[in-house]
Amino acid sequence: MRYDLIRKGGNVKRFHCHNTIRENTVAAHSWGVATILLHICDPSPNLMRLALYHDVFEHLTGDVPYTSKRDNPEVKTAMDLAEERAAKVMEIDTTWNILPGEEELFKLADMLDFMVFCTEEIEMGNNGIEDLWQNGQRVVISILSKIEKNQAAFDLYLSLKERVYGK
Repeated sequence: MRYDLIRKGGNVKRFHCHNTIRENTVAAHSWGVATILLHICDPSPNLMRLALYHDVFEHLTGDVPYTSKRDNPEVKTAMDLAEERAAKVMEIDTTWNILPGEEELFKLADMLDFMVFCTEEIEMGNNGIEDLWQNGQRVVISILSKIEKNQAAFDLYLSLKERVYGK
């Protein structure tokens, strides 16, 4: 693995299309995803590897906003190819080999970390990010409805909701 490039990948700034009070980096986000996974399940080593490396390719590809990829399938296809090329350059094996059910847990942890950052921004007075929080909420509720009951994840979601909207 090219640790030098992986390390640079951690420095990529997230939320560059939105006004934020503080900075969020790929490294901070990846650590957040990993710690949430440890909180909500007993992750396999490969799931932890996915959590830590899933966004480092943005050092070479750029951080294209999720909504751009969601709303433009051709952009998503192009970015998927770019990430495959970046993975080869960075010498990261992206055949994650995660266990059955772990993909949804990863997506859940990824979105919960997104919501944690948005919650902290809102608590600091950044109400302009509340629409992002609500988008995250929709995704989290959708994932929670599809997976086996996960009380720890549900409790984390509820605590974020209470912090934003009160009890």
